[in-house]
Amino acid sequence: MSVRLFVTVGLGATCLVGAGTAAHGAVSTCARAESNLGAQVRAARASLIRIPVGDLDTRVTPAAQAAIEALKDRIVAFVTGTLACIEPNAEPANVQRLLAARGDAFEDRVHHDLATYPNLHGNGLAYEVARPHRQPALLVVVARLAIECGDDAVLILFERTRSGWRPLIIRRSAPYREISGAYGYFRYAVSAPDRHGRWYLATGRVPPWCTSNWRSVQYDLSRAGPTPERPRIFFSRLVGTYIGNDEGAGEIRAGPNLFQVRHDGGIANSDILVRRHVETYAVHGDIVTRIQPAALGARDFADEWVASDWSEASSWSVPDAMIREAHRQLHAPLPGSYSPLGPAHHCPSGLLQVRFGEVGETWYLFVRGDGPFRVVRATRTPLRSCGGPDLNGDVIYTR
Repeated sequence: MSVRLFVTVGLGATCLVGAGTAAHGAVSTCARAESNLGAQVRAARASLIRIPVGDLDTRVTPAAQAAIEALKDRIVAFVTGTLACIEPNAEPANVQRLLAARGDAFEDRVHHDLATYPNLHGNGLAYEVARPHRQPALLVVVARLAIECGDDAVLILFERTRSGWRPLIIRRSAPYREISGAYGYFRYAVSAPDRHGRWYLATGRVPPWCTSNWRSVQYDLSRAGPTPERPRIFFSRLVGTYIGNDEGAGEIRAGPNLFQVRHDGGIANSDILVRRHVETYAVHGDIVTRIQPAALGARDFADEWVASDWSEASSWSVPDAMIREAHRQLHAPLPGSYSPLGPAHHCPSGLLQVRFGEVGETWYLFVRGDGPFRVVRATRTPLRSCGGPDLNGDVIYTR
């Protein structure tokens, strides 16, 4: 009968060896393999760094594209090979230290001034290791690679088996000709199992760029596919975001039946510009449906209602022909224009009256609730009973 032994190799990690092999020889074999794979990462990153990059150059030359892909290939091989020598119960912090020590982890500690920071792809590499909450049989490794004006990332999710850790899901970008193809500001979360034992991986990323804090964030949900490199993505969405507050892809929450993203984004009011966005989804198997909360406050909900497709907004509204017409007009303004959000006033009935549109082409939406919210009325003229200070004047930025 085959028996597996685990032999300590330092830094709190261990090496997986077969029975009947001398401990010294087993340690040497594991250490040698990890050293060779780490050397390949180091050589690949050195090759990438030698490729010149222009100042704020968003293009990725064919040579740089090939070098980036080669480095990511070496990183996957190194991490996978190293985890094959790690005991099932190894502490993530110890694994992270081992990967950093042998996998060419590097952070430029000299050029902190952006004016003198060298224009190089590969000038930075870091590893992060974590065990997802309530998932003791899983381990996640993320390698982050610096590129011009941003970063890229590779995620490898491992599953513990009788023979050791094996890669279950690998998430990495396709080769890209511009830096915007990279997995910038990469975030992830792993859900706990639902009552059927199903769980999923949620990821979010923002394309790197050299100018503007207004970007997009793409998030998706996936499960294991036919191979680690081909996960089964069963939901994906792209929305606008604002990264000026260092939020990046924002905050991702993944529960057995509930997925939520919170990030900064725009609002249709030039005096406010930024609000906190909330996208919440019910997850039942592979069926994903947007639900409330869709905003943190009634005013923000009105803005979200106008921006959302009717397929979503209709479920947040009472059945009414005027409400449907208001959404049709406000959601689809003329090309190059938008429906600005105007004053918001509280009403004695507990509603919030929010004005949208220009003078002469205005709609007044009436929002009920403090979560979940609903649009219960839409009119062309305001209610005289709704007054007091403009809510927009009190709330500049909603977290």
